[in-house]
Amino acid sequence: MGKYIVKRIAYMVVVLLILSFIMYMIYSLVPANRAYTDAFNEVKALSKVLEPDEVQAKFDELYLKYQRKYGTDTENKVVRYLRWMGVAPLYDGTYNGLLQGNFGYSFEYQKDVVEVIPTPMINT
Repeated sequence: MGKYIVKRIAYMVVVLLILSFIMYMIYSLVPANRAYTDAFNEVKALSKVLEPDEVQAKFDELYLKYQRKYGTDTENKVVRYLRWMGVAPLYDGTYNGLLQGNFGYSFEYQKDVVEVIPTPMINT
């Protein structure tokens, strides 16, 4: 009986890993670039106080900052997936992914997904 339970748990872990990879790949296929959008909006707001030659440098700085924040500062899909899962460290050396309970940020509701989920869960 114990062997059967261990075998079923192992299958569950494998299925969850496969599903998480599929979810990540679907998410990564979305053509939006959140780091670019955030950097562009911030530079647009600052463009009134910046000199015209400083705008591009500020954009590049902010774009890199947001890429590092979102973990997209590398083109290596495996590293990005491992960061998304919380197995590989982000640029600053911290681990912040699904395994740490970070389900992301809802740009629609402007709060963490963990704060958004409980409201619809009441109905279920």
